[in-house]
Amino acid sequence: MRDALLGRPVHDVDLAVADGGIRLARRLANALQGDFFALDRERDVGRALLREEEGQLTVDVAAFRGPDLLTDLADRDFTVNAMAVELAGDCDLLIDPLDGEADLRAKLLRQCGPQSLFDDPLRALRALRLAAQFGFRIEAQTLSSIRTQARRLPNVSAERLRDEVWRTLELPRAGAALRVAAATGVLESLAPELAALRHKPAGSDDYGDAWQETLAIVDRLQRLVSAFGPRRDDQRGASFGVGMLVMQLDRWRPQLRGHMRYPWPDARAQGALLMLAGLYCLTGREGDAAAAGLARARALRLSNAECERVKTVLSLHREPLLLDPRSDLALYRFWRRAGEAGVDACLLAAARALGEAGNRLRDEEWLVGVDAITRVLQAR
Repeated sequence: MRDALLGRPVHDVDLAVADGGIRLARRLANALQGDFFALDRERDVGRALLREEEGQLTVDVAAFRGPDLLTDLADRDFTVNAMAVELAGDCDLLIDPLDGEADLRAKLLRQCGPQSLFDDPLRALRALRLAAQFGFRIEAQTLSSIRTQARRLPNVSAERLRDEVWRTLELPRAGAALRVAAATGVLESLAPELAALRHKPAGSDDYGDAWQETLAIVDRLQRLVSAFGPRRDDQRGASFGVGMLVMQLDRWRPQLRGHMRYPWPDARAQGALLMLAGLYCLTGREGDAAAAGLARARALRLSNAECERVKTVLSLHREPLLLDPRSDLALYRFWRRAGEAGVDACLLAAARALGEAGNRLRDEEWLVGVDAITRVLQAR
């Protein structure tokens, strides 16, 4: 209901039924030739993945969390997610017991009740993602609950954490969510090795600490990913450095777009995997950063191939700026070791180099870096 009221495209549908959530989700998937899996057997929640012309429709079917629909809605996470309509009745009649529509108009994210985040600590992370995604302001008591419950995030299953982290990293404004995560204790609980960057000096005077520098790198990566995404967004590459790279690489836009569509398990986005690598590039030298990134990827229960991609990107991401791009042998050796991860390594190298060289037209170092990265990618 939230996306429909906001006038946004609906790609996810939540159905609540008296019982048999998993059974109905399976029937939907079978009838519409989609895929099915049990999302939460304990709570009787099933998921049907249905193919559409414009992508994929996700339908989650859950049994009531209580004796009726109103009880179920009161047990949701946030009021903007606690609205419903009767599919068999008047779809224009909104069922809104917690005034979620008013909060939606006010762009306010408010927990359904004082126990909402206690009942499921993952909602602390989800709150940051929703706030960044929709530009919501987090209500004061809800923000207090986030700070309190953040320490319980390690108790959440790795698979559920992974899915919420991925949704966050896929956001166009992922950096905004990450900044609030650091301020509320969510980051320290979820990834203490990243929180430690707040106490590590930055490599440039432009940043207060290594965490601020990391966020800048992630922001630049996001602009690059958006520039080569399905919908061209030249404003994403409006800064001089990113814009120069986008123009240089424009001839390979179809190939880069195809690279960003790599089919990781459960439709996890390639861009988000690159963001994850970017978060770890300042945690130490290449070997140490690779080890830290690999450990976190494994903790999030990513596939072996995804873990290997993160490790390889972090191990090699400085090389595109260090090797001799005029040496065929050097280029051959790089791509032989890197494989497909070499594209990601080049993009991460660019994001780092822009920050280190500065975003100034007079700085020729960045122009040299753009040329080097272009030559390395061209050799691919």
